[in-house]
Amino acid sequence: MKSARFLLIGIGALALLLAGTFALLLSPGFQTWLVRRELAARPDWHVTIGRVAAGFGDVVMSDVRLERDGVRVMIPSLDAKLSVPNALLRHRVDLSRFEAHGWTVELPSGGGPARSATGVAKNGTRATAFRDILAKLNLPVDVSIAAVDATGGLVLPDGRGTATVALSGGGVAAGQEGKLLLVAKASLNDRAVKAIELHGVLTATMIDPRRFSRFGLTLNATAFGVAQPGPVRLDVTADLDRTAAGEHCSLVVAGGQRQLLRLEAGFPDAKGPWRGSWQVDMRDGDFTPFMLGRALPKFAAQGEGNLDADASLAAIHAVGRLKGSIAGLEVLRPALSAIGQVNASADFDLAQRGSILAVTKLEVAIAADHPIGTIHTVQPFAFDVVTRKLSAQDADRDLLDANLQAVPLAWLGPFLGAYSAKGTDVTGELVALPRADGIRVRSKAPLVVHGLSVARSGRLVARNLDVSVNGSWDYTPQAWQAELSGVTVTRRDRPVMLLDAKAGCLAGPNQAIKATGLVSADVPMLLAALRGEDHGALIRGEATIEFAGSIAAEKQVQARVTVKNLAVEPRIGAGAVPALSADLRADIAPGGEVTLNTPVVLDVAGRKTDLTVAGTITPGPRAIHAQVTSGNLVIDDLKSLLPVVEALRGPPPTTLVGNAPTPPWPNWTGTLNLQLRRVLYSNMLEMNNVVGTLRLSPGEFKLEGVRAGVGETGSAKASGALTFNSAATPAYAAGADVALSDFDLAPFFHASNPKQPPIVDGKFVITTHLTGDGPAPNALRLTGTSDLTSKGGVFRGMPANVGNLVENSGKLASWLASAGNAITSLTGRKDYDEITSRSQAANELAKLLAAIPYDQLSLVLATDAGHNAAIRQFTLISPDIRLSGSGRITHVPGGSVADDSVTLEYQVRARGRPADLMKYLGVLDPKVDELGYAGCTIPVRVSGTLAQLDGTELSNRLVALAVEKTGLTEKAVDWINRLRGKTAN
Repeated sequence: MKSARFLLIGIGALALLLAGTFALLLSPGFQTWLVRRELAARPDWHVTIGRVAAGFGDVVMSDVRLERDGVRVMIPSLDAKLSVPNALLRHRVDLSRFEAHGWTVELPSGGGPARSATGVAKNGTRATAFRDILAKLNLPVDVSIAAVDATGGLVLPDGRGTATVALSGGGVAAGQEGKLLLVAKASLNDRAVKAIELHGVLTATMIDPRRFSRFGLTLNATAFGVAQPGPVRLDVTADLDRTAAGEHCSLVVAGGQRQLLRLEAGFPDAKGPWRGSWQVDMRDGDFTPFMLGRALPKFAAQGEGNLDADASLAAIHAVGRLKGSIAGLEVLRPALSAIGQVNASADFDLAQRGSILAVTKLEVAIAADHPIGTIHTVQPFAFDVVTRKLSAQDADRDLLDANLQAVPLAWLGPFLGAYSAKGTDVTGELVALPRADGIRVRSKAPLVVHGLSVARSGRLVARNLDVSVNGSWDYTPQAWQAELSGVTVTRRDRPVMLLDAKAGCLAGPNQAIKATGLVSADVPMLLAALRGEDHGALIRGEATIEFAGSIAAEKQVQARVTVKNLAVEPRIGAGAVPALSADLRADIAPGGEVTLNTPVVLDVAGRKTDLTVAGTITPGPRAIHAQVTSGNLVIDDLKSLLPVVEALRGPPPTTLVGNAPTPPWPNWTGTLNLQLRRVLYSNMLEMNNVVGTLRLSPGEFKLEGVRAGVGETGSAKASGALTFNSAATPAYAAGADVALSDFDLAPFFHASNPKQPPIVDGKFVITTHLTGDGPAPNALRLTGTSDLTSKGGVFRGMPANVGNLVENSGKLASWLASAGNAITSLTGRKDYDEITSRSQAANELAKLLAAIPYDQLSLVLATDAGHNAAIRQFTLISPDIRLSGSGRITHVPGGSVADDSVTLEYQVRARGRPADLMKYLGVLDPKVDELGYAGCTIPVRVSGTLAQLDGTELSNRLVALAVEKTGLTEKAVDWINRLRGKTAN
């Protein structure tokens, strides 16, 4: 009894376990979890299911959502009536009824991700891809479909409209023909087509529950719209039938009463060849009403031909003729609008044997409103798409000949990006010939275009050029190489530029493209081509560029630029123009960052100026960080390039599209660190160890922390900024501060006139503040003030030499001297024993004034936008002489600073010996100030240039004082002026 009890308990427990398991399997929660887990293993589809309930006789799913490649499918409820045990245990799916209502399909605006196409297989695996199509449709389980009832909707992309879709039918089972009926009605938001109705019938005949013997498809589409004179029909009939003789397929597309496309092919079961034929006669209007609002290019195509192959499809042969036209390509890509209408015809005989494509005949003619070009085979050839080897019957004969009769230059537009080109049609001839398992394409006649003009973003960058190109392109399985030889650019029969270049790349992944070349240019003619002028200001110059580069994940560019024999028109500049040489090296990282090193050397009659820029440039966001270094920088050499820069700049370029004003550094940020060992300015000013930073931001160009040694003991500091504001008028504003300490002015004056002592010999503290604005950086109107102070030196700003004047006046000098002595004896003035005569007093005073050792000298210079300067608050203090005054410096356009004209007016006060001399001469005011200085009663005025002051007026006055007598002073001055060749006023 106990054993029976335990057995019953065990059987009961097992029954409960089985019942529990069975209940779990039938639980919708468990079924939903199981389906979701299986779907999670298929990442190519994103599927969510709200609920799954599977019983013995049906499967119900609710809230099903599927998404792939932008297509979204939403099914509120799906009900399939079938025996689940049969499906699971007996592999038999008997679908007595399938229902799905209210479903919605949303189509994306564009196509989904591109799928990789299967290439040609090495062992002919693709060759059998189209054989036994019906055999490949055999089912893994027994299937029968009694009834289908599915209704839903379709949402077209971009708001083009909606459609209702109904699918019904059934009767798919072994030994009978089943039918599925499709009815779709679309309402479109299109002015040309308002609605489309589609009626289709899919028939399928099964040999047994797993194999089909025939498929048939009939589709009848009708488009209704206000722009159509009546309904437009498109009928599609497709048939795939399997008989004892093999498979036969056909496809016919008709538009109304006209057959648009016919394709027939027979697939035998045995090893015999299969044959097929094709025929087309179609236009864009046949399909446009059914494109659901998508535009098509305008096209027309007519042709026919035959296809045949062996039973395995390892060898396919196609022969035929095709002609047609296409226009309106801008609907595919706006840039293609420049191509316009193209007419083409082709006559071909092509074959594929495994991976080998054989070309027996290829005749192509392309035309628009005129013949454009032709391509024809000279001899048969074959190309292996796997090994990439080309073979021909005769290795010494050409393969193809391409005659470019008149290719429109506008056809290049879609491939030029921001550039556009205008000119005559391109003419030339190309031939292709075999070369070492590869091919070589070379120019048989040069490619030529006349009157070429090129614009970038609407702005012309080259004008009226005639271009001739000779070149070749070589390809082998191991590498390819392209060569341009003797590319000539002329303008009105005068040479502009000559180019020779080569580029090549080894076969294989991640191989770098290597390129080298040489460009030679006539600089004035090149400028004329770029600016459109026949006679630029630059009248002579030669430039060469030797370059080499490597293009891979990281790009490398090296170039040596040489410019020599430059000359500009005399009206712009005179003197030697330096020769320029530069070595550029740039490494471009995969992200676009450029690391560069560019040393530049200017050569003026053997004197070298060097400048090197090294750093990095980042394209996005735009940033530059670089070091600017120099061992010897001669400012005059840079200035001598200004006439060339002026010639290069020329008139503003012609603008086809208006642009808002932008600074020369639009949206750039970064820093330029200066390290200049020696800077020389006009042999007057030498600076050493110049350091500082140039800082860029989108609206500002700033100079920070500039320091330098000046001369032997001086130093300098500078800072400044150039700002840009597009909303301001003018848009540019600038400001700068410069401070000099222990700055010796003597070298400046000595360099301007080495034959005379400097006007000022002393060390100064100079502080300068400049401000200004303007419409462009090179058109700033700067004004400012400079304070100059010195604690000791010699001032020679009142040059006068009475003794020399007397000596050079011949007999007059003797007469004046004796007259002076006579006057002295007659007047009996013997108050000044140490002063023996007026001439002595005048001569001695002139010497004291000509070189004044001072204890303090200060002045203020106020400059205007015309580079003129007012001299204010001039003050000089010495033990015996005090000067105060003002003046003006007037800039001479085109001249140096030393050539600027100067006018100075002084008020002279004196004590000690100078005062005694002035008193003897009768020009001293008896009143003295608190320091004992008395004023001189005659005005002192000096003029001339900064290079040489003219003290004639002061000298004449002193001479006149030396011979003072009623009526004699004026005569003496008049005689002296006459001796100098001047006329008295």
